[in-house]
Amino acid sequence: MTERDDLSLRTESLKTVYSEIGWLRRPWPDIVIRPGADELSANLAGDDRLILVPHVVVPSDWPDPRALGSDGVPFYRQVAELHRAFADDDLDAVRGFYATHGWLGDPELLHQRPTGERVGWCRHALAWFRSLVELTDILQNEADAALWRWFGACVPQFGNNLDLVRWSTPAGLLLDKGQSTIDVVPTHDRPWPTQRQRNDLYQLVWGAVIDAVQRRLAATPLEPIHRDLRKPRRPLVQWGFAAGGALDAAFLQWFFDVFAPYRMQICERPGCERRVIPPRTKFCSGYCADAHRQQRLRDRQKAAQASS
Repeated sequence: MTERDDLSLRTESLKTVYSEIGWLRRPWPDIVIRPGADELSANLAGDDRLILVPHVVVPSDWPDPRALGSDGVPFYRQVAELHRAFADDDLDAVRGFYATHGWLGDPELLHQRPTGERVGWCRHALAWFRSLVELTDILQNEADAALWRWFGACVPQFGNNLDLVRWSTPAGLLLDKGQSTIDVVPTHDRPWPTQRQRNDLYQLVWGAVIDAVQRRLAATPLEPIHRDLRKPRRPLVQWGFAAGGALDAAFLQWFFDVFAPYRMQICERPGCERRVIPPRTKFCSGYCADAHRQQRLRDRQKAAQASS
């Protein structure tokens, strides 16, 4: 193998970063929920409860969120639907989720006394994620009526700012310094769209969703999640996007499996369902391109023999 080939091999390996999620899952068994959130958070959320960090230590793992779906429901949808449990105060469902998957990822967890996740933050963050998932479904399916209903339910009677997050408290966005928002701001040359301005509405909402995704990704570090340094000249490092909790893991799974591949080209080799990442255009890899070419050659040879 030449030095150039070796460099090519290492460059190709960087592509495995795509969709790798580094999530250290630590289940929280037998959680305790009681008052204790800081005063500001309690006022913003209208809820002063905390989900306390358990004293029991259980084994942790590094699961792939794609392997955690059940009954045909992907993990990211399970997390989005967890919002209903918080909204309905279904504490049994909340306890069941934490016992399996651990904390959601409250950024103020370590600043609470006692240490724990704020119930108000959980409810708002899950409302944001559920809104993001459902709104993107509407946009991708071009469900006009549903989009107009969503927009109409959120459009303010006064002012210009519009947050498309539903099912949260008015001040919920301040619980994480505005990160969990899907906000749009019309400009003087693009006011709120009317029923006859379908394209303007889609452009406005798509822009808000993309900005919301970008903010979340900007706060997600890319880190080495597994290392093998036993060979000094060729250390093996697996990079991944670090998830701070179950919510980040669900968001990243949704981003890589649903949002980023939207209308992305699928590999043309029969039987391969991998996505084609630019600058490639037809096949996901050189291997699939060669395999498809060889298969077509064999098919032509068989056809020629059959006709002779």
